[in-house]
Amino acid sequence: MNESLNMSAQRLHYMDNLRALAMLVGVVFHATLAYGPLMQNVWFTASGEYHVGFDVFNWFSHLFRMPLFFMIAGYFALMLLEKRGVVGFLKHRTVRILLPLLLFWPLLTWLVGLSIVWAIEHVEQLSPSMFFIKMMFNAPNPPEAPFSWMHLWFLYYLFMLVLLVAVLYQFKVFTWRIWSWCLHPVSLLLLLPLLVSVGLFQVTAPHPAPEQLKPHWWALLFYGLFFFVGGLMRHQNNTLVNWQRYKFLLLMVSVAVFVYFFDTLPEVIAPQMAMLMGVVGNMSWSHYPVALAEAVVAVYMTLFCLLLGQKWLNGSNRQLKLWADASYWIYLIHLPILFMVQFILLDSDLSIWLQFVVSCVATLALALVSYLLLVRWTPLGWLLNGKKRRSTSN
Repeated sequence: MNESLNMSAQRLHYMDNLRALAMLVGVVFHATLAYGPLMQNVWFTASGEYHVGFDVFNWFSHLFRMPLFFMIAGYFALMLLEKRGVVGFLKHRTVRILLPLLLFWPLLTWLVGLSIVWAIEHVEQLSPSMFFIKMMFNAPNPPEAPFSWMHLWFLYYLFMLVLLVAVLYQFKVFTWRIWSWCLHPVSLLLLLPLLVSVGLFQVTAPHPAPEQLKPHWWALLFYGLFFFVGGLMRHQNNTLVNWQRYKFLLLMVSVAVFVYFFDTLPEVIAPQMAMLMGVVGNMSWSHYPVALAEAVVAVYMTLFCLLLGQKWLNGSNRQLKLWADASYWIYLIHLPILFMVQFILLDSDLSIWLQFVVSCVATLALALVSYLLLVRWTPLGWLLNGKKRRSTSN
């Protein structure tokens, strides 16, 4: 199935569906952090039992899930700029991105805090990090928690990239002829990983997320490159034509390179990342092959997902549209729900595999029900997704 990324003729549903899927997989990603060995000492809901399979999923999916989201966001940003102009684009993005960030951040901070307080008072088998927090709570002068955007960091960086792309569009940067050469398959598969590796070289891995108030330039470079390339794909609309036959080659290369990357992870990486919280450190050149491996997986798997979505997700029905519309709300609200579910499960006798399934299903179900009852046809839903007409058609 050979298609261009030209949206002028029809709505490319696979872009909407992939963006929603990237958000929904984020719920699964956060759920798995409780059951992998690398996060046992730092994750609030760490179960005490673990399996390396969860870490394989964590590290593999995290290398391309957010790059995929930012590439699609860049594509839609250019589409919106072409449709509304710079002023209209900035107004629209302010409502859809900045306003939800400012509204939801204090609410979610409060809800997560409530879940932590509840766990301290009611959960017997606390995780190591929760046990430490409990001791801090009981100290005479407990320290204040550091500022964190939590999982809303992506909105913070997305809005910064929105401002940047508006400036670039105003100066007609996306019309430069050089970009047609840069989007040639050879350039895209060789040059883009090299550029992406520059940012990844400055950190152990793109994890933990850059949640601090001060922006991290590695994150702006890493996610910004995918955002920018997504915009270029919108302007140069034949980028993925005739790539379908090579999509599984991209997957095989990604898996092989990931095996090397995962094998190089030191056992103490999680405590180090928790301590550094993404702050740039002094990396030796011996780290560069690891950074390049991460970059290859990020680029190749992002392209693989686009091609797979183009082939299998380029359609819409009532169910897909519901999940696509609900995904923004689900991702925003899922973390305190997930924490409460997993805190309750800490004292259960269920296996970690069953705990994982229960936590995912319960979080997604509760978040979806809250969307249907509180958001879908309300002003909150208009804020997140725009006004929608009620329809009974598929």
